[in-house]
Amino acid sequence: MNKYMTQLATLGWSKIFGIGVALAVGYYFLMYDNGSTIEASIKAAQDRTTAAKKTLAETEKAMADADRFGKEVQATQDQFEKIIRFMPMSLDSNEMTKTINDITNEVGVRARIEPKPVDPPNGFTQSVKIDLQLEGNFSQIVTFLSKISQVQRLLVFDKITLAPNATGGVTTSQGAALTFKATLIGYRYLKDAPDPLDNAPPGAPGQPPAQPATPPAQPGGAS
Repeated sequence: MNKYMTQLATLGWSKIFGIGVALAVGYYFLMYDNGSTIEASIKAAQDRTTAAKKTLAETEKAMADADRFGKEVQATQDQFEKIIRFMPMSLDSNEMTKTINDITNEVGVRARIEPKPVDPPNGFTQSVKIDLQLEGNFSQIVTFLSKISQVQRLLVFDKITLAPNATGGVTTSQGAALTFKATLIGYRYLKDAPDPLDNAPPGAPGQPPAQPATPPAQPGGAS
């Protein structure tokens, strides 16, 4: 160290100044940083942060959409299963007759049941009909209607009439004998129903337009 100090002491001011300039220039080009590198590093970090936030937001949205879609699918499946419970594929006139007999025996009304021919399929459903006649007092008939409305089946009444018993039934403390007539309609689900558009004629709604017929060739060719 003393050696270097002795050498510096022997240098003239011009040489010392030249060495200082050389060191300053070297520092400027090799080590000096006016802040641009730091600013570039900060900007790059900010860009990475922005990109990460965007990716996170897109991921959260995708997860929310997937969760919502899953819930919608589950809700649709639950609704479909409920429909199938009310419109089972196995529903027929025998099941409907048994249901009616069980209720009439419990209520105490007399019933006459006449199954009707099954209607043609209507899309994915098919109706099963029964002509029904009940004889009993007003309370018994109302009780029957209340109980059949609680059956877990899609059942509706059509052509309802209610009148005094045609045979002139006796009047009791429970009321006069009445006759209730109606058509009871149940619906069953058809799992493999054909698409109605499959047999639709060309040009019908949902079908491509009919192609024009090719005109016959003219005899002798073109003139």
